[in-house]
Amino acid sequence: MSLKVLRRLVLTTVLILSSSSLALGEDSRIVPLESSSGEAMGNRVAELPEARQRTEGGLDLSQAIEWALSRNPQLAALEHEVRARESAARQAAVLPNPEISMELEEFGGSGEFSGTDVMSGRLGVSQELILGGKREKRKRVAAEEKELAVIEKETQAADLVSEVKTRFLEVSIAQERLALAEEDLKLVHASAEAIEKRVRYGEASPLEEARISVEVATAKTAVGMAAGSLKEARHALASTWGGTSADFQRVEGDYVDPPSLAEKEKFLLELKDNPSYRAREKECDIASNNYELARAEAVPDVEVGGGIQQFGETDDHAFFLEVSIPLPIFDRNRGSIAEAQETLEKMRKEKEAALLE
Repeated sequence: MSLKVLRRLVLTTVLILSSSSLALGEDSRIVPLESSSGEAMGNRVAELPEARQRTEGGLDLSQAIEWALSRNPQLAALEHEVRARESAARQAAVLPNPEISMELEEFGGSGEFSGTDVMSGRLGVSQELILGGKREKRKRVAAEEKELAVIEKETQAADLVSEVKTRFLEVSIAQERLALAEEDLKLVHASAEAIEKRVRYGEASPLEEARISVEVATAKTAVGMAAGSLKEARHALASTWGGTSADFQRVEGDYVDPPSLAEKEKFLLELKDNPSYRAREKECDIASNNYELARAEAVPDVEVGGGIQQFGETDDHAFFLEVSIPLPIFDRNRGSIAEAQETLEKMRKEKEAALLE
């Protein structure tokens, strides 16, 4: 092969690689992720300052729930998980990249092969063909996993709302207990002043003054304990939105009454719409799709390629075509298929158990 032919092959390779790089550069731009529910939540979480402004006045239940849903770190982490699953779903739909190959032979040896006069070369492109429907099954699994992440976020949000309601009620009760303890202390103080006057004028025994002093001390202790319980309850409520201190003065508003028996029966009838049960259903779907994917993985993929070949001795050229097929002799993916089948059965049993809980 002459140096002129060699330069032609190298130049052709460079041009192909350059065009591939340009195409990749256009397609690999980062596309901003969009999420109907996650974008607003992500923005609200990102805009939170380190030192939150202290809420003047009272905090009602709706505001407490809003703070928790927009500021809770665990909920924000699940939002990132949803975005990660969205990215994985996009990646699962991507085709494998083609490969370009260049081969040079019969040069740099001895005798007539010492130079490049008889050097031969070939330039080709190959592409892997995914068979057995594996690509569609991978896309289906990725889509199901993304939906599961959304359900898990909804479940966490529902649990968080329930926790906020419980802790809001605990703060409200603690406030009332402190108010009652302070009122009792005022009454005991008033009785102590009256008994002190009566003892001074000889109308009561000094033992009465000693007894009322014990009651005053007991009432002060009760106030201190009620104040401590209120402080703990306020911190527990603030922790639902990631607060390290209670950034509100007091809670206000009437708490929602507990659900009636009819509402509980209605809840049982609508159990299948519960996020936790939906998560079990989605896990079963994922396990089923993984089982189908494991069976498809047993089908070997085919790699086809072709290109041009230059013969150095005659300076002729010809096209070539090649096909590569793995032989499923040792690995037929039986272990993965059995694992996926057992996992599917496990998910089905856990789904049945969820109805009994």
